[in-house]
Amino acid sequence: PPASAEAPPPERPRWREAARERRFEEAWEALGDAGHAREVRRMRGADGLLELADVARFSGHAADAVAPLQRLLAEHPDDPRAALAAYTLARIELGRGRASEAARALETGEALGLPAALAEPAAALRVRALGEAGQTDEARAAAEAFLARWPASPRRDSVARWGGP
Repeated sequence: PPASAEAPPPERPRWREAARERRFEEAWEALGDAGHAREVRRMRGADGLLELADVARFSGHAADAVAPLQRLLAEHPDDPRAALAAYTLARIELGRGRASEAARALETGEALGLPAALAEPAAALRVRALGEAGQTDEARAAAEAFLARWPASPRRDSVARWGGP
């Protein structure tokens, strides 16, 4: 058929266009709470789930990034970005006062292979999460391991408050 008879390509939703251009507040406004939740349920790929998490995080709705990050970890653990998603989830959960969930997310991130650049900050965050979760023995052991591995870390003092030499 002639080119003029072909159907035009489907339009990209406004929120996605805004997100791809890093206009996250505009993307959130286009989605709204209900639209974001609907898209999280509908989304199948890791790219889309990360995009929805970013829209939530960078528009000031960090709690709404939890669901897409959890789905990514559950459905796409082999994605190369899964470990970073776990670290991001941990930071959000700790910020929400959900220390046990943060500690679990950090364990997941470590198991999935966090990038070397995040090893130290993730280990320090795990000490804090365990301590705030009331898991004092685990926090102490994690602090001792951290201090043995990174004795000159700028995070040393905050980690040492949970235990260590």
